[in-house]
Amino acid sequence: MNSDTCILVVTSSKAPEKYIERVLNFSRSFSSSVHIVYEKKIEEYLERADISSCRDSVVILIDFVQDKTINYLKKLESVTAIVGHGRYNSLPAAINLRRAVKNSRIALFYFEELDKSSIEKVIKFVEMVQKLREYRLGVIGNHSDIPPWKRIDASRINKIFGIELYEIPLEELIEEFESADISPKTLESFLGRATKINVESKDIVQALKLYNALKTIAYRYELQGMLLSCRSIFNKLGTTPCVAASLLSDEGVDVECNMDMPSAISAAVLRSVSGRPSFIGYTSHIKDNRILLARCTAPLSIGSSYDVKPTFEYGKGCAISLEFVPGRIVTLLHIDNLVEKAVIARGRILLGRPGLPSLCRTQVVVELRRGIDVYHMIEDIGINSFAMSI
Repeated sequence: MNSDTCILVVTSSKAPEKYIERVLNFSRSFSSSVHIVYEKKIEEYLERADISSCRDSVVILIDFVQDKTINYLKKLESVTAIVGHGRYNSLPAAINLRRAVKNSRIALFYFEELDKSSIEKVIKFVEMVQKLREYRLGVIGNHSDIPPWKRIDASRINKIFGIELYEIPLEELIEEFESADISPKTLESFLGRATKINVESKDIVQALKLYNALKTIAYRYELQGMLLSCRSIFNKLGTTPCVAASLLSDEGVDVECNMDMPSAISAAVLRSVSGRPSFIGYTSHIKDNRILLARCTAPLSIGSSYDVKPTFEYGKGCAISLEFVPGRIVTLLHIDNLVEKAVIARGRILLGRPGLPSLCRTQVVVELRRGIDVYHMIEDIGINSFAMSI
């Protein structure tokens, strides 16, 4: 039960009392703060402390309400979702309220019939919004250094998703790396789970030192996500963040190591929905409704086994070659850098480790549902990568 969310069931009394009571009972399954708000007493209700102090509010419009009521409801800063349904002219009222409220983070839901499952979907959306609002994304380096086609305006990220952006000097990471140490337990755990290791032990030590340095920074700034420049780190430290990104993603800190903000935001959204880390893969090959994604890092928890190899980009450092389980259902997401378009697609893993030597070390072939034109979908937004959740 979500104690942070209020559910306001608004009615002009045109709907039968039995119907209203049924919706109230559904709602009480998901929130300890459910209120019936009658239109004729709207001003009195919204001034009550238990309503005005709500952190997030779901407004369910049972039936049609007047513009005066809409005007009162739009003043509620806590409104996160508006719900309409197929009876009693509820939908027109819900659309009117959505038009009146200018906050871009508010979602409008429509259900042909209100039942317990429909209320549950709305509550899950609210919980996603709450998680994103607490998401802190650290940029190692300067936000202005990110290429324009990979950059999203920080204020726009905050306005739409509620995500806070923090700039952290690269020098701070270098300082942490130079003083970092790794415990025998960390080294033993990482090596013990690997199927094959095709790099020198000194490279693994350097990769794990970088993991400890990034972990220290993530905890210091209470980050849920990080944006890194692999090239800058390699040039300064002689190692790559592939291993660090894999381990940190499994520990609750999403890491995008090519300064690609759309990918980082896509991974943040997927985690807020599923609670799990994402594999961020480059769009490396497409054919019909199949797509091959590749990257030199992946959360270890979403695969069955992994090898450690030199990176594709440099031929040095430590890359993760993860094996995925064929047949598993996945969700792909890409949000464009203007935050105006998004592509979301469901599919299944066709090949869990293609093993092509000319691509990044972790590779997966995903077969999307038939009828999806992958090429035109990618061309429309210019997608060079997807965040993939299992």
